[in-house]
Amino acid sequence: MDRRQALKNIGLSFGALTITPALGGVFQSCQTQTGWMPSVLNAQEADVVSSLMDIVIPSSEALPGAIDLNLIQFVDTYLDLVIPEQEHAQIKKSLEQFKKVTLTDNQKSDWEAITDDELVAQVSKYLKPNKEKEQAWWQAIQEAGAQAKESDSPAQVPDEAAAFAFMREIRGFTVRAYKGSEYVGENVMAYAPVPGQQKGCVDLNEATGGKAWSL
Repeated sequence: MDRRQALKNIGLSFGALTITPALGGVFQSCQTQTGWMPSVLNAQEADVVSSLMDIVIPSSEALPGAIDLNLIQFVDTYLDLVIPEQEHAQIKKSLEQFKKVTLTDNQKSDWEAITDDELVAQVSKYLKPNKEKEQAWWQAIQEAGAQAKESDSPAQVPDEAAAFAFMREIRGFTVRAYKGSEYVGENVMAYAPVPGQQKGCVDLNEATGGKAWSL
């Protein structure tokens, strides 16, 4: 199964994030902007996604986390500028399905009553599932995509499968956006503001101390 295509078939894919010069400029403005308001997500949706991103990459004494780098602002701007408007509804629907399953699993009716520990456990449920559950969710996603294509209508993905797919996309986008941020690029990854000569087949530890190159 082509999992990336399966997500595209149900309209839930943030795509492959490539930090172009134009998008990089948007990214940096998001990290310094004050008084920000989301344009695609509403305030509560942005708060939930921000919390999920912070679980994926929390802050530490050594490094800033997703919240420190304002990655939620970049997510919303990316959705606005890059993701087709017709796909926004499916992404927001999947977020609501994630919230619905979280409330059900914790026997609560109010999202504000969900604790940090409960949210961490929910993220772990989808990012570290057993093989049987993961296969069942992917199968449900694939079937929903096929049915949507056949009927030319929005995909009807079961709540659990949609929540799983949504959390996977959030994790992938968070990691890619984090690595594309100016701070991480210049201070964490190997960084050369003026690229030098290209050298092939060199030991990574000798070349960069084991660090991946900045984008």
